[in-house]
Amino acid sequence: MGIDGKKVKKILIKGPNWIGDSVISIPVIKTVRQNYPEAFIGLVLRKGSAELLKGLPYVNKIYIESTDDKLIIKENFELGIILTNSFSSAFKFWWWGVKERVGYPTEHRGLFLSKKVLLHVKPRLQHLVEEYFQILETAGIKKAEIIPEFFIPEENLIKAHETLKTKGFENMSFLTGICPGATYGPAKVWPKERYLKVINRLMKENNSHILIFGGPKELDIVNFLLKNAIYSDKITSCPVDDILTSAGLMKKCGLFITNDTGPMHIAAALGLPVLAIFGSTNPAWTKPSGVRTKVIYKQLECGPCYDRTCKKNKVKYDCLAKITEEEVFNGIRELEVF
Repeated sequence: MGIDGKKVKKILIKGPNWIGDSVISIPVIKTVRQNYPEAFIGLVLRKGSAELLKGLPYVNKIYIESTDDKLIIKENFELGIILTNSFSSAFKFWWWGVKERVGYPTEHRGLFLSKKVLLHVKPRLQHLVEEYFQILETAGIKKAEIIPEFFIPEENLIKAHETLKTKGFENMSFLTGICPGATYGPAKVWPKERYLKVINRLMKENNSHILIFGGPKELDIVNFLLKNAIYSDKITSCPVDDILTSAGLMKKCGLFITNDTGPMHIAAALGLPVLAIFGSTNPAWTKPSGVRTKVIYKQLECGPCYDRTCKKNKVKYDCLAKITEEEVFNGIRELEVF
């Protein structure tokens, strides 16, 4: 089993750097475990992603990138699966002494790869998880069924419950999670005024209570929604400095409305009904993989551009401005959550 029919005992996986991509990679990591049930599997991640995936049951050890070099070298890994496309990730796998190194030959890094993966279609035209599975295919690993999942430690579920209890939201009949910002940049952020209209309708027409998820960079959006909501007792904000406790709060929701963000992927992997609003990015590449998801996206001549900020000279962020609150509400109806 594995490259050239060898029986591999030690496997090192380079996980993605972004929250959303890390969640997308979970079925891929699970597939490696299913194909190598007895192998020692290590996972290399940046610190933030390591915290996110610390409950993952499919790996034996998580290594922190740039911190655990000596520990990785000591293990003498036989097979390396490199999910990221940077030059540095391929170079590090070579430097760490990983014998077989499989990945895409991007950024002139083919010199450091033992097996080079060739895309079956152009980049970003198929879902990212399929791009990951092509790496496994080149490594001789059979593709498994793609079932999104996410693991929240019990301690974080308890913290989430206590957070809701403190806010007086623990016994509400229906909670809607709203993620109105995006770390990526404004080219992913639907106008806050339209989020407000959707929130007010959810409160008035569906008697929903609202949990707003937003980090320090989204405080202006969060505060705007809290200040202008028609029922101040039906809306509250949730801290996102602890991503796993935030995931525990998401799990309490019956609906999650979001821009194209990391929390979008977490919510979908938890099985929540998710309505996702896309701007400059292509949902064909990174749409949420859950069973009950609805994507709203405007395909314009200028997109998908993948820019963080709009470079148009006239009507900026047209891809987002053309999405109306009525379209979003129609999408909510399609999810049949009420």
